[in-house]
Amino acid sequence: ALRRGPALSGRALSVVVLSHRRAPGAHPDRVGAAIVRLCDAMHAAMTTAVADSQYTWKTLPGEVAVYYDWCSLYHETPSRPRTSEEEAAFSAARSRRLMWYAHALTTCFFLFAPGPPLAEQRRVSEALGETLFQPCCEPSGLAPPAPLEDGWFEAEFHAATLAKSWTSSGWQQVYDVGGETEERGEGGRVKLFARRPPIGPAELHGLLSSRKFADAADAELATFLYAKTAVTTLRSATRLRFNSSGWGPAQLQRFIGLWLPDCERLETISFASNPIGPEGAAMLCDSLRLGHCPLAEALNFFNNQIGDEGLVHVASLL
Repeated sequence: ALRRGPALSGRALSVVVLSHRRAPGAHPDRVGAAIVRLCDAMHAAMTTAVADSQYTWKTLPGEVAVYYDWCSLYHETPSRPRTSEEEAAFSAARSRRLMWYAHALTTCFFLFAPGPPLAEQRRVSEALGETLFQPCCEPSGLAPPAPLEDGWFEAEFHAATLAKSWTSSGWQQVYDVGGETEERGEGGRVKLFARRPPIGPAELHGLLSSRKFADAADAELATFLYAKTAVTTLRSATRLRFNSSGWGPAQLQRFIGLWLPDCERLETISFASNPIGPEGAAMLCDSLRLGHCPLAEALNFFNNQIGDEGLVHVASLL
């Protein structure tokens, strides 16, 4: 059996889910640029600790199961359409696709960086005996001429911020490969991914209006599935851990206003090591006093800088 994460981190599964901006056409990664980058990133996650200014996270287990939609789902080509059984399975999986990313126990890798230089694309193309990309810029350029399809990538990325445990008791569960936090910190350790509060469906819809989909109608579908996945995920959650996320009162207020009323089964919530201060403690206590999270039994205010003023608000709930 695959290894599970520590109990204190929610016992995450050794299941990796991949996402990247897709090249246009029948095959999303014809020259293999994305899969090579992602494999390199997974190896680094298995051998290099992730850290912030205070804590060091565990490394990813060396043996994992991988979900990659192009390989894990039934896809069709012009010469080989899906059978009726395959079409039914594909449609069912497509309607639940964001759950792979939103699930509290999976680990997600997102490839933010562009593909390899055109010279490398040409070399691979020639080896395959095909012309995959036409040059659109100087040989030192990075991007292929056609825009990458990034609509589903955007939706998958935000789904991954919903409910995953954020604690150094386990391994990091979201990696932005080539993104803003991939650079190394002190001692060569990879910096912790910067987790922001989950956005609402309306904000996602606005973001998707400027993103590219293979089918333009998918923008509405992605917004619908995000809203459905978010509510389903948070309503069923019994524990939420947003430790060391860098959230202050403004970020906490955003999360409370958008999502806390939906957390109907929540028993334990932790914002440990976030500088929410007494203002944040008051917000959270006021929300619980209104009847949100009726099953809540445990609040973790470790290293939240709430002081005596914050403790007065906490004591009022007891």
